Amino acid sequence: MDTPPPFHRLRVPPFLKAVHTLPGLIVAGAAPGQAMLCASRLTPLRKPDGGLCRTAVGDMIYRLATKAIVRHSNRLGVGSKGGVEPVVRAVELALEGTLDQRYTHLTPLNFSNAFNTVDRRDIPEGLRQYAPILYRAGRWAYGRTSSLVLGSPEGRHIITSAQGVRQGDPMGPPMFSLGIRSLRDLASTLGPDRLILAYLDDICILSPDDSALEQTLAFFASTQLTTQHRRCQEIFAGNREALLRSLTPEQAKAVVQASSKLGRVWLTTIPSQPSLRLTDFEVAAALQLRTLAGERKAHCTNCGETHFFGHPEICLQRKPWRVARYEGVKRFIGQAPPQPPAPASDSNLSATRPADATTSR
Repeated sequence: MDTPPPFHRLRVPPFLKAVHTLPGLIVAGAAPGQAMLCASRLTPLRKPDGGLCRTAVGDMIYRLATKAIVRHSNRLGVGSKGGVEPVVRAVELALEGTLDQRYTHLTPLNFSNAFNTVDRRDIPEGLRQYAPILYRAGRWAYGRTSSLVLGSPEGRHIITSAQGVRQGDPMGPPMFSLGIRSLRDLASTLGPDRLILAYLDDICILSPDDSALEQTLAFFASTQLTTQHRRCQEIFAGNREALLRSLTPEQAKAVVQASSKLGRVWLTTIPSQPSLRLTDFEVAAALQLRTLAGERKAHCTNCGETHFFGHPEICLQRKPWRVARYEGVKRFIGQAPPQPPAPASDSNLSATRPADATTSR
């Protein structure tokens, strides 16, 4: 008679065992079926400006394995919660003038199709220096060409990819961040008085003069990354006066209040007293005032008057949050039946028992 397998082997299905084994093989650079696992389905998504965003969605098993790999690796902020917040906070400190050096210009950069144009030859160097544990996995995934499959009514088309990283790949953001390590050369080109802040393909440069944009565009002209000149612009202190002159008095007042430290402290401070907490409506109204965003509707739904800048803050017909919640609870209770149906009592059930007993006799 055959001997049954051990109990612990019965608890590990073959698929689960394969999923547990595949990440280790990828990290070692020895996983079989590289051409099949790294093949992706190419999906073009239309952008609001009319362009196309080419997203490559890979195999489910490959994505599951690479998610496990990047989850246990040192990602240096890639894919982590609040990864872009240090950039926002640094810009706020620069506007407040509390940094070690005074910056007057902010240069945001935008690249055209950045993920698909990064040079794969720069990825191994970045992996070797900053993430050696992922070196073999990066060489396995991007050391050779991969297939992009595009479906259409005319049939299936296969495109060979030998450049860039796949945007639907969990390993794409780390490989991209390590592949644009040419920013170190940009920092040495611009000099120590410039501060470069980058998260993936969103790059900001703080500088004390207006020459950072020209030097940056000249630097990236010799690389494979293409800058979009219409989106690269400089924001400096002189724009504030021109902005205030172009706004209405109410809008200019909101800009001045929001630019002060006291005017934006409510964005980062959590009040401990219930009486000082802001409701969702108050936060939405404050953000509308801060961003100078207009109302979606021409007339107020509470009072019927024409919307103007700052109207939600002073609308007298708007019910406070506590009143609206009280009325909502009251309506909910009013929809309940006035009296619950009485359950069948034991006396009603027992009234039929004597007749049944008599019949049985």
